Amino acid sequence: MKRFLFLLPAAALLLPACATKTPGRAAETADLASKFKDADRNGDGVLSLEEFTNATAAARFRNYDTNKDGFIDKAEWAAIRGGDAAMQARFGEYDRDKDGRISLAEFVASPRQRANLREVYAKVDSRRDGRVTFAEAQRYMDQRDQFRP
Repeated sequence: MKRFLFLLPAAALLLPACATKTPGRAAETADLASKFKDADRNGDGVLSLEEFTNATAAARFRNYDTNKDGFIDKAEWAAIRGGDAAMQARFGEYDRDKDGRISLAEFVASPRQRANLREVYAKVDSRRDGRVTFAEAQRYMDQRDQFRP
């Protein structure tokens, strides 16, 4: 369950509303297109692994940073990841400067975060060409939505 929750921000970034045949489909697609365009930093119409990783990690970070102070503290981390010893140790992996909070830069640079996002990117990149198109992003979410209750 916690692993699933960790993947939600990736979906929130790219494909928050691509459920098929819903009343707000046009608005949801427009929202996805806007987020996709924002993530496409070089404006070439596709997302590189780096663009995807940076944008998705930033979206995840915003989900964790519930008080919107620009940092994830231990309480915010525990609310999402759990407060057990393993999750607190993982907090320490992200908190590179050991100041008791995780900055966006620390979060994005985390080797664990980057590895997880490479896995997600590989799933979205259905053509396996190292470039995620808007159509691939939509298709990925449509497929995920088929399995939701």
